[in-house]
Amino acid sequence: MTNLHVEPICADKEDETLYTSKKVSVDGKSIITPIVAYDVKLIRGNELVAPATKGLNEIYQKMGTQKVPIKTLMNNMKAEKDFDARLQTKYNKTDAAREINMCILESEALTYPLGTELDYVLDTTYLTSDIVPLPNFPLVTSRIDSDSMFFEYTTFLANAISHLQKFKDKKPIMGVIPKIAWEHTEKLVEFYIQNGLNAFYVDFAARNSITAKRDFLHVFRVLSSHDALDSSFLYAYNVDAGRLAKTADVVNAKDIVSFGFGFDAMGRKHTRVKAKPEVWRRINTLPNRIRMFNRKDYGYYKILNIEKIKGIYPQDSCLPMDKFTKSFSSNVSELRRCENLFNSEQLGLEAYNLKHVIKNDRPVDYLSRKTYVKKQYIKMMKNFKNAIARGNPRGSLKEWFG
Repeated sequence: MTNLHVEPICADKEDETLYTSKKVSVDGKSIITPIVAYDVKLIRGNELVAPATKGLNEIYQKMGTQKVPIKTLMNNMKAEKDFDARLQTKYNKTDAAREINMCILESEALTYPLGTELDYVLDTTYLTSDIVPLPNFPLVTSRIDSDSMFFEYTTFLANAISHLQKFKDKKPIMGVIPKIAWEHTEKLVEFYIQNGLNAFYVDFAARNSITAKRDFLHVFRVLSSHDALDSSFLYAYNVDAGRLAKTADVVNAKDIVSFGFGFDAMGRKHTRVKAKPEVWRRINTLPNRIRMFNRKDYGYYKILNIEKIKGIYPQDSCLPMDKFTKSFSSNVSELRRCENLFNSEQLGLEAYNLKHVIKNDRPVDYLSRKTYVKKQYIKMMKNFKNAIARGNPRGSLKEWFG
């Protein structure tokens, strides 16, 4: 097994939160955490983003859909060609010589792939990754409700790890931690440690650190019990920004605080909120609006018109403002793409700034100066850290879950 090289740099000097900074290295390339990964599908042509935010890419691809199952990709040349073209386009948008890539394959299959199907999936992610994530099968893992089903899952993962270890040029493997039952999460992390993994991506299932913290508490607790937190790389995957209320002009950003709960890197949401078709039809008739992250106060601002954009647009964004003004009234999909790319860049710039905060400032004081960080969130971070050290949540239920 080839472990990912993770070197601690500094942590919260007051030991109040899990804010930390690490150097993560693989194949002659390295990143300094905290960092936000770019979803490369958002980038078009020669578009630029702030250089300080670059370094880590998430290549997200669905593989094994209801329309095109994995078996079809293996025996239908047209289907395979179309799939490969989409994946190659995303890969070509990365600077593979300098940046670290993680190709996360997610399937809609209702069963785990076996034999040659599993080999096909793993070969695909291996060839496009520096850190090789195990594939995610949320529709299967969400049904795990017994020890026997969990054993079936770990057997599948063991086969996957065994296959990846056969490559002559061994790459570090990243374990997937889906949303599963509380007791199974602990066993899953133990399984990965026994297999020598020190990189993990935690599926937030389109939630945020405030609402999902109990689910990943076991992840940090088990790693801590093995003295492996400092030497592990933890990636927050499929993270939601938080509930974006229809009426509020500004809402609290709940994604950026993931770093205060101990995550080293963060990606953006992929899963669409579940709603009835009539709800989406009604939403699609509403006026165009977007939410833009403001790293000065950790707020997501509701934007309903071009003039509002001009009033808050930061000077350090490398994404031209006219990308928004040209598409605001005409091209909704392009507007959404620009919204997501802009927010990724601004979140990335804040992650870059947090490196200096962790080294030179007191994170709790820094967060306290942010208008849209509730005192409650800071208390939750402290309680979370204490829960890992003590083995059980500290404080009242209101403090922990509120």
